[in-house]
Amino acid sequence: MFINYLKVFKGNEIIRDIPFHNGVNFIVDDTPYTRGTDSGNNVGKTTLLRLIDYCLGSDGKDIYADTEFTNNKNNDLKIYLEENNFLIELSLLDEKNVEVVIARNFLSRKNKLITINDEIVNDTELKNYLNQLLFGNIDSKPSFRNLISKFIRNTPHRMSRTLKYLHNTTTDSLYESVHLFLLGIDVNTEVIEEKSWLETKIKTEKDVYNRITEDGNNESALKQALIVINRDIKNLESRKADFNIGKSEEAEINELNDIKFLISKIASKIGENETRLKLIDEAVDELRNNMSLYDTEAIRDIYNEVVLIR
Repeated sequence: MFINYLKVFKGNEIIRDIPFHNGVNFIVDDTPYTRGTDSGNNVGKTTLLRLIDYCLGSDGKDIYADTEFTNNKNNDLKIYLEENNFLIELSLLDEKNVEVVIARNFLSRKNKLITINDEIVNDTELKNYLNQLLFGNIDSKPSFRNLISKFIRNTPHRMSRTLKYLHNTTTDSLYESVHLFLLGIDVNTEVIEEKSWLETKIKTEKDVYNRITEDGNNESALKQALIVINRDIKNLESRKADFNIGKSEEAEINELNDIKFLISKIASKIGENETRLKLIDEAVDELRNNMSLYDTEAIRDIYNEVVLIR
């Protein structure tokens, strides 16, 4: 299957009609050569890829927002796309020339429109349809977006990565399921999901262990402490066996034990959440340290100066 065309509508008017053919397609700047400084940049190569990706189920935010800093949005462009009722139409052809036409607008809620061959669908139905159409995959995992991102390289991160092209937080087990599927190796999705769950539990246990030992407690010291604790437990259980109690006291003790168990369970959950919070804080700190600040006013002045020169 290959892309037949991409059309951009402004209301009922076609403002871009970009044809493709089966094989290699090039996007070339055909502006007449005037100066040696002309680079051919900003002809819309990345935007075209993002519009294709939008028809293939992306959220479309990369069209009007910075892919690295999502808070840096071009709200004017977003409003312009919505108010002028822009619609993107993507046509796909298979080897038998059977056409599939996907169309999406930029509106939201009740005005949101997604169609497949003029039939209205929702986001989930679109992705499920494309997952089966392009990859023959009827399972929920790996998802269509995880698979198609291998082939739509429209961000610096995706272009620079061959294997790990998804988000930085993507687990190895998810990559494993994607790569096995793309290699045509059939693996039970339940096994992949169980493996992912087990790896998450192992990571949590390792984080707890690291927190326990980070204060200088080594494994040998912890084992010795555990021996002492088990010995104390054994002595206390022996004393408890020799202690005569009535039925009413026994019921109260059982209730107390249930409460202690509940407290222990809650404390364990709190410990897991504290570990997760610590990891999230570390990730946020790392992102902040790697964040670059740009002087948007200086960039705007440079752009305006270039436009005036042209």
